[in-house]
Amino acid sequence: MKPSLTVLFTLLITSGLSGCNTLQTNNIASACEQGIESLDQRLNARSHTVHQTNLSRANSLLISAKIQQQFAEYPGCVEKVNRAQDYLSGRKTAIISRLSI
Repeated sequence: MKPSLTVLFTLLITSGLSGCNTLQTNNIASACEQGIESLDQRLNARSHTVHQTNLSRANSLLISAKIQQQFAEYPGCVEKVNRAQDYLSGRKTAIISRLSI
């Protein structure tokens, strides 16, 4: 009887942990999708005061983020969206992140 309780307990913990992992993945996927939508709207607004080079970089990052979203690479998608937002905002972090590639 003890071995079956141990197996049952192990299965319960494992399923609980996988549920947490699924929840975290859903949050990252949602952040990716929302970031892409926001960035897409911002790029289509055409009221930019940033340099054309930064617009081009942000657009390239948006395309890369959409591709990563299709392959369920959500952390990379969110990172690309954030970098694109930095380019549109003119933040220095965009330049630093570009140098660290």
